[in-house]
Amino acid sequence: MANQEKDKTEAGGSTYTISGGQQGAVGDNARAENFTQVSQQSGVDIKELTDNLERLRAAMASEATDSEHYIALGNVAAAEKEAKAGNQDKAIEYLKSAGNWALAVAEKIGMPIITKVVMGQLGM
Repeated sequence: MANQEKDKTEAGGSTYTISGGQQGAVGDNARAENFTQVSQQSGVDIKELTDNLERLRAAMASEATDSEHYIALGNVAAAEKEAKAGNQDKAIEYLKSAGNWALAVAEKIGMPIITKVVMGQLGM
């Protein structure tokens, strides 16, 4: 889902192009009531997140030994790229996808901002 760019939805004969983020209602005469829309924004400074992702990527690159590590490393690199572009929600999606090994490396090298974001996204 981290690569979700656009989704075309057909409803009642109409076509809607949905671009990222969350939508409360889509379609002709659509209504959304009695719900809360929650952003994935973590309250983390994007510059600090970017710096930490860069350090985490470098640390993971030096420790990666198997395919699962390289997959996690790729997700951290994608998170770093999105953070540099100012896309915090997408950065957090990629970071979440990096999983437990990224969390372990972040804890090992003392990166509380990363551990806060990952643990929050993984429901820990």
